[in-house]
Amino acid sequence: MASKKNKNSKRHSKKRGTASGPTLRSRLKTYWRNQSVSLRFLGVFALMIGAFYAFYYSDFNLTHIHPHLLNGQANIGAFLLGIMGQPVTAIGETISGDTFRMSVSGGCDGLEVTALLVAGILAFPSSWPEKGRGLLYGVGVLTILNILRLPMLYFAGAKGSQALFELLHVQGGFVIFISITMLIWGYWVIKVLNQRRAMVNGE
Repeated sequence: MASKKNKNSKRHSKKRGTASGPTLRSRLKTYWRNQSVSLRFLGVFALMIGAFYAFYYSDFNLTHIHPHLLNGQANIGAFLLGIMGQPVTAIGETISGDTFRMSVSGGCDGLEVTALLVAGILAFPSSWPEKGRGLLYGVGVLTILNILRLPMLYFAGAKGSQALFELLHVQGGFVIFISITMLIWGYWVIKVLNQRRAMVNGE
């Protein structure tokens, strides 16, 4: 009889122990919900950017994916330059003409600014259809602009000077594309908030 009572008391104590306080998982969920929207946005954004760079600089990407992407962009750039009457050829990541040669390397691929836009849209509190539209138009615009940038850089180097090419390639290219990315994201956020406000007001 004593052993049965001990077993029953242990069961009751276990039940009381689980009901006495929340689990770690529930505490984390409660903490996350209590954080401000800005902090949650920054947290998700930072995690996604960290994951992107972990993959971007991984051996798998640098060996099996990134070179093919750069080769493809170089071929598209050479094709556009050919339409514009420039006798160029693309060999690997290099676009070569009669008087100028340039290589499409990391930083020219447009992936980093695209990752910033994708992370910003996914981290922002909105519906999945809204995120989908933002990603579709935003990534499309950045991809097209980055492809068009290659002929512009070639003309800057071939018809201008090496200094002009470096300015547009490094300082100008980075600042311009970051600014465009922020404008696209800001426009999308304003549109989402306006649609939400219109729904609340019954418009």
